[in-house]
Amino acid sequence: MATSENLQTLTPHIIFTSDWSIGSTTERTGGGVWSTAVLLTHYFLSHPTTFNRALSNKNALELGSGNGYLSVVLGSVVKDVNIVCTDTPEHLGLMNKTLDDNCKILENPDRTINVKSLMWGEDNLNEKFDFIFGTDVVYRDFLYHPFLTCLTHHLSKNGTALVGICMTDTTKEFFPICKSYGFRYQRVGDEKGCDGMRGVTFGLFVIEWKV
Repeated sequence: MATSENLQTLTPHIIFTSDWSIGSTTERTGGGVWSTAVLLTHYFLSHPTTFNRALSNKNALELGSGNGYLSVVLGSVVKDVNIVCTDTPEHLGLMNKTLDDNCKILENPDRTINVKSLMWGEDNLNEKFDFIFGTDVVYRDFLYHPFLTCLTHHLSKNGTALVGICMTDTTKEFFPICKSYGFRYQRVGDEKGCDGMRGVTFGLFVIEWKV
């Protein structure tokens, strides 16, 4: 999991709380942010012009949010993006708390962030998104098909997904399965990362529909 110290160093202006008692009773995987969240946070903060240009008046979807932190980060970077922040039902209270605690940062009539429940492979928001993002979302092989099914439901034809993956948790089998759903993928260059997050352990992957 990502340490609070790392995230507070990157985003001292953002207030967030972790509660690892939320979610799975066996693995305690919810209610916080995991390792690749540091990588994606750094990437958002390092490319404000790129993300403002790409996501101006566009719709974004966060999968497996945990506590809403990354949606707040993206919302603080892009001034006029519409974000839907999602996770399983038991996470919604903590996600809403994070949004409430950062209301001054997010106060802009051109920007919206909404919290919704989303069970991958089961629920469908009946909406397509220009940008989908998430971190450590395929840390177990039983998540591969539900996650990719969720992408097929919600990624627009010309949309982009940006996913943080811990390579010690996600097996190599994920990538051919990803292709079998009609997607292509490319790893963001390690030079885009931050100290301590480079190399073979962590990676950001762009996932898009095959042309």
